[in-house]
Amino acid sequence: MGFYRDFHPSSHFWPLQLTETGIALAVAALAVLIAFRLLKRRTGAAV
Repeated sequence: MGFYRDFHPSSHFWPLQLTETGIALAVAALAVLIAFRLLKRRTGAAV
């Protein structure tokens, strides 16, 4: 039985960290946008 380990060099830490952070922020922004659109549709445009 063998094990396989894949690792990234330390020089890849910040580019990967920033990429993952960007993806997480994009998903969060999309969730907020969807939530606001659903709330606007359900409650009407209260001005």
